Amino acid sequence: MYSLLLYILCYLSSFGQTAVKTYSIGDRVDASVFNTIRSAAHLNESTQALQNKLLLVDFFATNCKGCIHALPLIDSLQQVYKSQMQVVAITYENDQKLEIFQTKSPIGKKLTVPFIARDSSIAKHFPHYNLSHIVWIYKGTVRAITYSDYVNNDNVSKILSGESLHLPVKRDVKDYHYDQSLLILNQSNIPAFSMPKKAFYTAVTSYMNNLGPSTSTTIDSVHHIAHYGMVNWTIPELYFWVAGVTPFPKSQMRLEVSDTSKYFYEPRPAYKELWDSANRYCYDAFLPTSMDEEEMKHKMRQDLDDYFGVTGRIERRNVECLVIDKDLSVKREAVKKQATVLTGKIDIPTVEDLAYLLNQEFISTPVQCESAILKEGPLQLTSLKNIALLEEELKQYGISLRKEKREIDIFFLKEKNIGIQATP
Repeated sequence: MYSLLLYILCYLSSFGQTAVKTYSIGDRVDASVFNTIRSAAHLNESTQALQNKLLLVDFFATNCKGCIHALPLIDSLQQVYKSQMQVVAITYENDQKLEIFQTKSPIGKKLTVPFIARDSSIAKHFPHYNLSHIVWIYKGTVRAITYSDYVNNDNVSKILSGESLHLPVKRDVKDYHYDQSLLILNQSNIPAFSMPKKAFYTAVTSYMNNLGPSTSTTIDSVHHIAHYGMVNWTIPELYFWVAGVTPFPKSQMRLEVSDTSKYFYEPRPAYKELWDSANRYCYDAFLPTSMDEEEMKHKMRQDLDDYFGVTGRIERRNVECLVIDKDLSVKREAVKKQATVLTGKIDIPTVEDLAYLLNQEFISTPVQCESAILKEGPLQLTSLKNIALLEEELKQYGISLRKEKREIDIFFLKEKNIGIQATP
């Protein structure tokens, strides 16, 4: 459930029209559906041949990070099992957006799987609301419905060899109301005539399957209650939301914890959905509006400290950073000449993307990027871990990478070895 962004794709039949047949695990898929997919994807094989293969129908969007990051592996599996398997990537987005992805994105340019844009019919047979959404159809029967991270060599080889495949079923929740309370008063014990008119409380629950991360704020001016709801966030993300700031990159976090994997997802070997289930939480707070904003923030921060057995805080610190800026010592004419002959292994669309990757994945030193150079690119680089090599390669683009002390916000998190987080 990688990264996860929420997209409501409501494909409902109009009143008076014949209902579209939908398919679940174990259902035989009509030949007409295979024919629609074959035609829309311009596949050079018969409908019968497609029915005999493992067909992976990958519903995605070009701005769904989890979807896009999974595509290279899915594409490579298509090459390995091309005589037994067919992948078709389907989006509701228009042709222009898909073309930009296929021609401009470093990932999209390398993909060989067929795409279908502007889909308004195939998705009706496989209703979904969250992306990514993968439908596994083998020899005409739906065998699994999953997120994209379940598409790997082990699972594909198992299904092609006839082994039983028992994967968690992706079930999307359509009508969940994020602005409502997680908990209700015990109506079976409290008589209606004794039911209190209002209640203040805070609560934490574990992960709720098949719901995308979300937040809500509701003010009840009649009962003077402020409701703050956070669904399926990591522990650091809960602290950032309470503080009212955009989540920091890893390079701006300092963790004193026994196991960092409880706080940051590592793509392999764990499935994202299983990691989410163990390491994402919901927080609900009903507080009196007589509390001012700072009092509420302090209360909620203290709750998170107590519930999770940690101490979390944001402090302004003067720390050493890596600053990306224009290299004024290199002439633009020389930059263009050198950049055209540079061949690298990693394609980076812009300097802004480079800063994001460095901050999130590769180094612990905060990376700051000057605004005037954010959109420079594309870049071809050999390594994002070797800073000395990176510095040399960036020079060929007229870009400097230098160390400099800067005052920035740092998030500190320290475990106290108590609370629900300590329980496996």
